[in-house]
Amino acid sequence: MNWLCLCLQTDIMKYQSPFITLIIVLLLASCGSSESNELFTRVEALMDAHPDSALALLDSATTGKEQYSRSQLMRYELLHAKAQNKAYVDFTSDSIMKDVVEYYDAHGTANEQMEAHYLLGCTYRDLHESPMALSCYLDATERADTLSDECDYAMLMRVYGQIADEFDRQCMPYKELEANARYRDCALRCGDTLSYIIGVLRESNAYNLLGDTLRFISSTKEAARLFKDYGRTTDCLLSMSTLIPYCLNEEDVAKVQPIIDDFEQHSGLFASNGDIAEGYEQYYNSKGKYYLYVNRLDSAEYYFRRLLPFDYDYDAYHGLLDVYLRRNQSDSIRKYSSLLETSLSALHTSLQTQAMFNAEGTFNYTRNQRVAADKEREAERNKSRAVGVTCISAALIVLMLYLFNRYRTKKQHELRGIALRYNRINSEYMQAKEDYELMENDFEAYKAMKAEEINALRADRDSLSKRVEEQKVAAGIRSLAGYSVIAEIKSRNRKVTPGYHSEIYDEEWNAIFDKVKKELPAFHSRIAMNAQLSDQERKIAVFVLLGESTSNISKLLNTSPSNISNAKTSINKKVFNQNQAATLRINMLEMIS
Repeated sequence: MNWLCLCLQTDIMKYQSPFITLIIVLLLASCGSSESNELFTRVEALMDAHPDSALALLDSATTGKEQYSRSQLMRYELLHAKAQNKAYVDFTSDSIMKDVVEYYDAHGTANEQMEAHYLLGCTYRDLHESPMALSCYLDATERADTLSDECDYAMLMRVYGQIADEFDRQCMPYKELEANARYRDCALRCGDTLSYIIGVLRESNAYNLLGDTLRFISSTKEAARLFKDYGRTTDCLLSMSTLIPYCLNEEDVAKVQPIIDDFEQHSGLFASNGDIAEGYEQYYNSKGKYYLYVNRLDSAEYYFRRLLPFDYDYDAYHGLLDVYLRRNQSDSIRKYSSLLETSLSALHTSLQTQAMFNAEGTFNYTRNQRVAADKEREAERNKSRAVGVTCISAALIVLMLYLFNRYRTKKQHELRGIALRYNRINSEYMQAKEDYELMENDFEAYKAMKAEEINALRADRDSLSKRVEEQKVAAGIRSLAGYSVIAEIKSRNRKVTPGYHSEIYDEEWNAIFDKVKKELPAFHSRIAMNAQLSDQERKIAVFVLLGESTSNISKLLNTSPSNISNAKTSINKKVFNQNQAATLRINMLEMIS
């Protein structure tokens, strides 16, 4: 089955006219590095239909590569690898593609990253490092942004196709089926019907590897039907021809001859002499088995012998041995048994060689993984060291800036201090000089000036002192007004109903007078402790100082407003010798200020 899938996936390369290639090369020679983007555009236009011409065009551009920027050089290498892969030119080194992958992982779009990892996987495929190739293909699928409308599903389809091939080589059919399902899904998404049908046929190959004959036959028939609907008659008939060995039983053998006739007459793969086209010679084995089953031994022998020139030794000798067993020819049986054993030994050697390549690839993959892990750990250590150095450097820079700032601030402060001191001393010097000159010229005028200056300073000092005292008194009154005891008294006696008598306890009055002594010592000594005043008058004086109205005071002290007014007049008379109540608070404020 592998040979059929490979043939269906390989496009027939069309040879280009030497004249056209010459023109392309001449056009390239006239291009400078400034025209690299135009070159890349032409290469991409040629890539799918004529990859060999695209590769020749790129190979001819190597003389201008030294003028490319980093991005242009990486695009050149990506396109070169793509053309090389499409033209079936094997990769011989992974060094360039590693650089390309590293660049596009840092600077490329999701599609460019996917393609770079895919081509690196193709490189490892050609280097027979299957595990590394598979790892790169899986990395490519992780780079694909399937949530974006710009996702390149055609490229993603090719990636899953390669993954399926790798699983087939590793004889992992279940994984192959899973990858192939994704391959078909991508083919549908990008509208590639032919690739989807090939995916159906590839699925039958995995079922054949699993030994699931029913599913193998079902998938093959489905692929053949789809090929027919798509107009690919040859591929349809070729698919059906693979079913011949599986129909050699009493129930289905009658169906085989129509398949053979249809294939040989309408597939277009046979020459007039009956020879099949190059690459499809394994069909002779199927036809030989058919003739062996229907007991046409001469025809069976003929087709088995036709396999020998095409390196199908095992199938040929196995078929010939069956023929001579039917004929019961002992000499020929011994001969072809020996030849079959030899071919089987060669096949075993080939499988061992392949296993060796696989083992070597696995070893290289493990080694590369170990090297990558070591490099990752080293990178982490370097990163940690870099972070540490950066933090220490940042801390040192901050410390240096702080010390420099502090030094500069200190120096600026010193300079300002020196400047202020200089200005003050200079001003004093100039004033002293003027005073000396005035005193020397007119001493009496100097004395009068100084006396006037002293009086003005004294007046200013007294005014400021009075303001300071007023502020102290105002602060003391505010503190007394906000005193918790007074607040409690006011709160308790805020609403006085008929028949209710407010009450202020002796301990509350003691606390109030202690507060007055602390906050307003002048008022305490001259009013609160004035022997000429009664106890009631001292209490009224406190509330008057706090700015309480006559009405409120009368309620708090359980007396009439007229009694309060008379008491205020009495206090004003006794202390300030004024026979009126209205000026009492003003007089008290002036006295204690």
